[in-house]
Amino acid sequence: MPDAGFAVRESTTGHPGVGSPVETGYPASMDLRPFIYLAAAALIVGALFYFSFRQERRRRESLRNAARRMGLSYEEKVSGVPEVPLESLRLFGSGRARQASSVLRGHAEGFDLVAFDWKYTTGSGSSSSQHRVTVCAFPLPGRGLPAFELRPENVFHRIGSALGMQDIDFDAHPEFSRKNLLRGSDEAAVRELFRGPILRHFERHAGWCVEADGDWLVVYRSGKRPKPAELRRFFHDAAGIARLFSEA
Repeated sequence: MPDAGFAVRESTTGHPGVGSPVETGYPASMDLRPFIYLAAAALIVGALFYFSFRQERRRRESLRNAARRMGLSYEEKVSGVPEVPLESLRLFGSGRARQASSVLRGHAEGFDLVAFDWKYTTGSGSSSSQHRVTVCAFPLPGRGLPAFELRPENVFHRIGSALGMQDIDFDAHPEFSRKNLLRGSDEAAVRELFRGPILRHFERHAGWCVEADGDWLVVYRSGKRPKPAELRRFFHDAAGIARLFSEA
């Protein structure tokens, strides 16, 4: 009698000695579905990684071509962006695995600029998230801007504000205050900087993040990177913001 733990099959050839049970080598109760699911998940993860890699490679090549058309230098892989004071701005201290890439340098829209893709990771394990933005950094020599951070306001910011987190509001510009979170170490200096033209601009143009400290102004879109074909427009809009602060 065959071992009850193994599946058997009967021979149908009719030959003597061949009709005895044959062990398949697999337990009769073995369920292969977990292995199938695991293999399918591995294929999906591999495909996502491959398509992400291809997308990033195409983006880098498109950025290289866009930089050439605009007369900017291009550097794909860098260990840092030494001219920009990364350590003093909130964006560049957020998360872990922080990295700059695709750095463009030169003169555009009336300003010297350094633009680059920036990525970082927050959370850990299955709850980790990778964030990617395109940063446009403008040197404004001698401007001496107060340290501040401007970003779109969300429900968590409103809850934090109710609990005492800093959010500089302007009674005369409730629309600006409703749409934006503004913070700074010297609130009086920040209020002096954010006058009518700047407040009205960000009432009309939502979604921008701006950080400054001293002679550098950094501009980016919250959670977004412009496509290479949109780069010229992105520089134009970012330079418009830099002009507001340089003339304030």
